[in-house]
Amino acid sequence: MNSIVTENDKLSKVSVIVPCFNVGRLIQPLLASIEKQDYENFEVIFVNDGSADDTLDILEAFCKNTPSSSNRQYRVLSKSNGGPGSARNAGLDVAEGELVFFVDGDDCLFPQSISKLAGLMTDGIDIAVGTFMNFNGDVFTYPHIENLDRWLRATMTKGGLTLVNKMFRRNIIEKYNIRFDTIIRKSEDHLFTAWYMTCITGGIAVTNYTVYLYQLNPTGISNISTTTGTFSPWHTESVRAAVMIYRMMEYKLSKRTLTELRYDSYHKYRRVRHEAHVNNCKDRLVYNNIYTEIRSIIPVWEMVIFAIRRRVSIITNSLIRKIRHKFLKSSQK
Repeated sequence: MNSIVTENDKLSKVSVIVPCFNVGRLIQPLLASIEKQDYENFEVIFVNDGSADDTLDILEAFCKNTPSSSNRQYRVLSKSNGGPGSARNAGLDVAEGELVFFVDGDDCLFPQSISKLAGLMTDGIDIAVGTFMNFNGDVFTYPHIENLDRWLRATMTKGGLTLVNKMFRRNIIEKYNIRFDTIIRKSEDHLFTAWYMTCITGGIAVTNYTVYLYQLNPTGISNISTTTGTFSPWHTESVRAAVMIYRMMEYKLSKRTLTELRYDSYHKYRRVRHEAHVNNCKDRLVYNNIYTEIRSIIPVWEMVIFAIRRRVSIITNSLIRKIRHKFLKSSQK
């Protein structure tokens, strides 16, 4: 007897992993956007990361009221709080899809987000990338470059290592045991993407379709403010992550691209310095440790060049904004 293969059977199964921590008042747009997806072969793994609000109740209610089918499955994992990396790792441990897509619980998808990315994951393609929209309306598009070295250089200032606008192959993740760092809680997603990219042999596919909307969560890790006289751990961890990424890729990229990686690390380091100055930080030990880490990959003479480059960039961008403002004012008259 001949078997009948439906169109849905040909689609690669996608595991959508959603870490959730205290997002009860923010998660409804994401749940609605998941229901509107036009792709018909995916599982959604919600990982409740020790939420203290009604997040778990909302997730369980959603899964109960949105029954799983042969083409769509929904389930909830609940664990003690360990951070987004730990939650994503828990999702990876139980994922069954050929492809993996990470979504944060306080953000949102567009109707074709999964289908556009999954459609790019053809033979010879190991990672798919979509356009990314920030909460303030900024749109980050990416060039069609398959070479890892040129890709990183071209996207360094555009969030090229951002996690949530990309789709990954689970067999590569499992083959190299790629997991999220559970100690670093800021830029741990960049570390994961960088690690994955150093393991792939296939190409990078890009779509101009906006697949992800990052929404501002004032209580999220990225927006935790610093208390006077202390260091924000999130900013210092982003420096450590940048140094780790550089060491990970030091022997895989061209000198030109490595220079851009060092400059990106320096930029994050200057942010920590600014924070220390603004908040009159007295925690010199932490500051000195960060300086030691950044000096391990950037010599003093290059830091001077980077400082000049950064100042020129600030002045240039300021002039561009002023010219644009004057042009807009004159055109409105």
